[in-house]
Amino acid sequence: MKITFLVLTFLFNFLFITGQTKPVPAESFLSFLNSYQRDSLENLLTEDFRLVRNYTSFSNDKKTFLQDYVPNSKAYLGSFDIISVLSNEEPVQYLVEDKSGYFKYLKIKNPRWIMTFASKGNRISEVRIDSTASYSAYMMDFQKKNAAFDKWIKEKHQEVTMDSLMKTEGSLIRLLKEYSEQMK
Repeated sequence: MKITFLVLTFLFNFLFITGQTKPVPAESFLSFLNSYQRDSLENLLTEDFRLVRNYTSFSNDKKTFLQDYVPNSKAYLGSFDIISVLSNEEPVQYLVEDKSGYFKYLKIKNPRWIMTFASKGNRISEVRIDSTASYSAYMMDFQKKNAAFDKWIKEKHQEVTMDSLMKTEGSLIRLLKEYSEQMK
């Protein structure tokens, strides 16, 4: 009786563990990006990878994505949370919420984007970020609050450039916190 119970328990656990699916490349991409894992991202991306923003003409290739986008995202404490799956067929498409320290301390409502992931095999070849209906309100709020923050930096910290803030870990968030405290 005990042996039968142990065997059944083992079989159940084995079937449960092996029955779980591996995350799709898009989920791995978001997980690695949210934790700023450039090495893991590099292995996940095809050599001809592109990150395209449909609402602007700017895009990234694999090199600029890994060297610029990921470190900038880390400086802003950026992350994407999946709100819903819009399509789980290739190309996979999610509605995501864009979160960051920048939005938090400037009190900008987190924008939502539609992210579309094209893959080749188990590697990501393209990510497209598209705006949602709330884009216009987000941009107006962002431009107003970003301009006020830029003005404050120029008045209070003349020696600081945005480039230096992005290169010195924690300095952007430190200034955002200081600004937020002074604006209360």
